[in-house]
Amino acid sequence: MNSFLASDHTNWNEWIDDKYTCVNFAMDLVANARKHNIEAWIVGVLFDRSETGHAFVAFETNDLGVVWIEPQSDYAYYAVEVGKFLCYTVDTSICSDYGKVTKVDQHVECDAKTGECWSP
Repeated sequence: MNSFLASDHTNWNEWIDDKYTCVNFAMDLVANARKHNIEAWIVGVLFDRSETGHAFVAFETNDLGVVWIEPQSDYAYYAVEVGKFLCYTVDTSICSDYGKVTKVDQHVECDAKTGECWSP
């Protein structure tokens, strides 16, 4: 996963409101991983400090289990739990400013044209 993320430049793309958002970053990162035969999937998350959700990409690793990647920055998160803050893998004292996780939808499906996502 680490070598793939180092060579993949999805995180270099520019955020464009209503045109290229976290969903697009996530869809592109998953598509690129699958081109390299790496299993990855989109995870939709809701937070208590945000009205809208956020899309992450999950990877199954041999050493840490499932690791969530922020597709806009390649920051890694793990041990994600409802009711807790999302904290970085490298430094667990640094947590996201999204707030506490209120809902997690694994294996979210998204429409590339509309950016709409849903749980199958």
